[in-house]
Amino acid sequence: MTQTDWAPKNSGRLSTQTVTVSNTGSCDLILTGTTVTGTGLSIDPSLFPVNIALGTSTDFPVKFAPMSVARAITGTLTFVGNTAPQPATALNFCGEGTYLGVRVLVVKPDGTPYPVVDQLQLCSHGVKREAATRLLKDLPLQVIDPPASCQTIKQHFEMPLLVSDPADPNGNYCELHVQVGGKAQTVKFMMAPCEFKQLVVTIP
Repeated sequence: MTQTDWAPKNSGRLSTQTVTVSNTGSCDLILTGTTVTGTGLSIDPSLFPVNIALGTSTDFPVKFAPMSVARAITGTLTFVGNTAPQPATALNFCGEGTYLGVRVLVVKPDGTPYPVVDQLQLCSHGVKREAATRLLKDLPLQVIDPPASCQTIKQHFEMPLLVSDPADPNGNYCELHVQVGGKAQTVKFMMAPCEFKQLVVTIP
């Protein structure tokens, strides 16, 4: 095992991925627990001890719950047991901790990001925010590469945005309008509880 990357997750919220440990050695693999460096990663200790027979594998649900907002939260989870002289049974992890909000990338039909977005307007209908509308101009493409992030992040816009309010008489959605050159696109979307939404808007 090498590295597992988690999708962006709100600070304090939980996501789970399955990690498979395979026994490719010459005898049974007995795992008695795990050790973790870094923050946010955990595995249920009640799953141990476990015996993985020669030539078989076992799946483990591994949980990631970032406790801060950061582009790259890294660490290592190591399975403890009679692993020697087999290769180290360790998992390097990297995850992004986010706020409740939205990230926007504007692309051409072939998926290539536009170098600059001329205008972006975000209107909130029924969303609990101080301002209902935000208008921005001349937004350059932002590229954030590792190690500053787990994977390369490309975006034109990012901001906190709270959950939609179904009780608001003005509605229950957001409306995003983007313009590049003489072309424009409008997207309507909802914000679910505890969501960080990543929007890719295509302008032909």
